[in-house]
Amino acid sequence: MNTTQLEKVGSGRGFFAALDQSGGSTPKALEEYGVGQDRYSSDAEMFDLVHAMRTRVLTSPAFDGTRVLAAILFEQTMERDVDGVPTARYLWDEKNVVPFLKVDKGLAAEQNGVRLMKPIDTLDDLLERANRQQIFGTKMRSVINDADEAGIAAIVDQQFDYASQIMAAGLVPIIEPEVSISSPHKEQAETLLRDAIAKRVAALPGTALIMLKITIPSRPGLYGELAADPRVLRIVALSGGYRRDEACALLARDPTLIASFSRALLEGLSDRQNDMAFNAQLESSIEQIYQASVTKQSAGSLMRQAAMRAAGHPDAAGRPSPLAGMVYPTTLSLLHFAEVPADEAIDEFVDQFAACSRVERWRQRSALTTGDIHTVLIYARRAAIRTLRSGDQSAARRGVAALAIVNSERDDIALRDVAWQAGFLSYAIGRASGDAAGAFRASASMAVGDTAGLLSRQARQPVANLGEWGFREVRTSGGIGLVQDRGQPYQPESDLLSLADVVAAGMDGDTWRLGEPETGTQLDAGWLAAARRRPVELALGSITGCVALRGGLASQDSPSARAQHMVVFLAEAGTGSAAQTIARAAGPRTGSSFAAVASAAGQLCAVVTARSVVKDIPSVETRASLERFRRVLADALGGQAS
Repeated sequence: MNTTQLEKVGSGRGFFAALDQSGGSTPKALEEYGVGQDRYSSDAEMFDLVHAMRTRVLTSPAFDGTRVLAAILFEQTMERDVDGVPTARYLWDEKNVVPFLKVDKGLAAEQNGVRLMKPIDTLDDLLERANRQQIFGTKMRSVINDADEAGIAAIVDQQFDYASQIMAAGLVPIIEPEVSISSPHKEQAETLLRDAIAKRVAALPGTALIMLKITIPSRPGLYGELAADPRVLRIVALSGGYRRDEACALLARDPTLIASFSRALLEGLSDRQNDMAFNAQLESSIEQIYQASVTKQSAGSLMRQAAMRAAGHPDAAGRPSPLAGMVYPTTLSLLHFAEVPADEAIDEFVDQFAACSRVERWRQRSALTTGDIHTVLIYARRAAIRTLRSGDQSAARRGVAALAIVNSERDDIALRDVAWQAGFLSYAIGRASGDAAGAFRASASMAVGDTAGLLSRQARQPVANLGEWGFREVRTSGGIGLVQDRGQPYQPESDLLSLADVVAAGMDGDTWRLGEPETGTQLDAGWLAAARRRPVELALGSITGCVALRGGLASQDSPSARAQHMVVFLAEAGTGSAAQTIARAAGPRTGSSFAAVASAAGQLCAVVTARSVVKDIPSVETRASLERFRRVLADALGGQAS
């Protein structure tokens, strides 16, 4: 066993990247990456595409051993190369990331509330190949759907029996008995699982080493005693179907766990993104997951830290900020764009900044607060929209010049935020048939540090594609605007964005505040009680476009209020029958903790969902209380909703 890898896995600061999607989960992973099933016609082509996706992740400068401790690989990934080097060797030699291998062959049919693993008949051969490829450990997944003591005992016994075989081959097994987050008795199942694992760990010899990969438990610290056992090298947590924000929030509350995320890690990545956009998104995701894994703070501590950051960066030069008093309203819309006085005021500041000496530019940068820098970044994005609406590239060129103001080497500024605005501005100048490369070269000459390097690289890039940065250009009655786009197919015949405006207006003044709409979203089957039934699957598959509105309570003055989340989906289905099927299925399974109400009219359907994302804080909404929005949905769907 490689002792350097052992130390890194056992005590390193960071998390595990789970890149082990198998044949059954690969189509969904590719679809979320923006690669539809029309792009491949065989399993071989599908696996080529997913390997290309994984290679892009592994070779990204954002992905290395400073934050990623280990990566879990699919068998075919282990047998392939990355940049001409066997994948496991590339991970360790080039990235300082420890390689693990998924060894299970999928799940058997459910029995006693659980799904055991299918027999791993070729395990000895697979372990021999893993050793040849310098794999450190393995991973095996089972699923627990309910709190059945006999079923859970069977899962744990099967996992530990295979673990003994794996340890005998000199590898460290990760035992993964996943408790479904939709289990009607999740907390009870987790307690039964913890106790069953503890009995098997107690029976292991003192020299044994295993790892656990578990669902983030409803009760933080549930696995604390197991984590302290010297035979348990590490306990990692799967994201379990939670979105990344929610998974990280839950993970940060548990002092014993680090992440081993798959879907949550890849969330937001797209085949359509250029390398700059892809790497910026991956950098953001890795940093968020890393912080949730290593920074275990109470909610109060996190709020205090955020408040300190919001108070502003220290003024190193002792000068008043040149942007003092220039702030944007918090409710500005990128979709329904409107000029505000701050735009013109910052226009003048940017022109003055560009005209002054290098020394004076340094002084002005030093005097800016964190709030000022965020104002500049908002200005830059708005400058792109101003050019799109007017066709005059001068606004976007000023936006590019404004990016030179940002010193990304300050610890409160992320370079990815600069990259994001650069992508918007490149697109806008290109749409106006302007010289984007010249604008970025001029800005780079005024910038410092990593910002200067980023702007220089952007000058050498082709004009950006807006979709690569997660947005879509749309034309509204007031002119061109931008809407966030999740990268899923979006070709509805209906104007779903206008329907979203009707919903948002109808809910204005209620206790909820909804954000900007997102296009190209999926209506997740998790919100549908009958989601496993074939008619619902077919209905979801027929959707031609979906818009989501996400929000929270208007008042965020308590932990209970901050735990509340709402999502409103507006979708166009292939048929009226499909829309009705989706609307009827909306709502929780027994024991789930969210509420939903839905309506349909013609091929359109709308679903309102509300939940609390924190255990022991109940949702403020029930199905009955959400009925107050039924009229709003009917108005949005043309007054014909049922």
